[in-house]
Amino acid sequence: QKLHEEVYAPVLCWHPLFKHLQENEESTISSMCHLAMSEQRIVTGEELFRYGVRAKKMYFLVDGSLAYFRGYDEQIPVLVYSGSWACEPVLWTKWSHRGRMIVSTTQNSRASKSKSQQAGELMTLDAVEFHAITSQTRLLSELQSYARVYASMAVHDCGGANSIDDLWG
Repeated sequence: QKLHEEVYAPVLCWHPLFKHLQENEESTISSMCHLAMSEQRIVTGEELFRYGVRAKKMYFLVDGSLAYFRGYDEQIPVLVYSGSWACEPVLWTKWSHRGRMIVSTTQNSRASKSKSQQAGELMTLDAVEFHAITSQTRLLSELQSYARVYASMAVHDCGGANSIDDLWG
C-alpha cells in the first residue's frame, strides 16, 4: 500500500482538492492510491475516450500530449500536456464524454520518441472507487460543498450545463 502512495499520491495531488485531502485526511488519499488509482498507456492513434460514452475515470496526464476534440465532429483539437487532468466531472455527476481524446502527434515528453512509439502515459482515478472511499471520510461534507461549487462554477464559466466539456476544472 505504501508503494501505491509513493507512485500515485504526488500525481493525484496536482489537483488542489486532493492536496487538501492529503493534508487533512491522509488515510483517504492512501485508500485512493491503493484502491482507485491505476496506470494506463495509450499509443498514437488510440482513443482514450470518445464522445457520448459514459465516463468512468478521471485522467492525469503524466507524460506525452493528448489531443481533445470537443463535441462529436470538431476537427481542431485542444492540446493537453503533461501535468494536466481531464474528466473531473465524472467524480461529481453521471458524466458522458463531451468530446474525444487521442494521443497527439505533437509530443512534449521527457524522452524523444519516433512517431510510431509516441504514447500518452496516464494515471487514472476510478469514479466508483472514489465514491466508495469518500463516502467514509470525515471530510464528506467538505467534498459535497466542493462538488456544489464545482458544478455551479462550471455552469457559469461555460455558459450552461450543456457547454461543459471533459477538460473543464
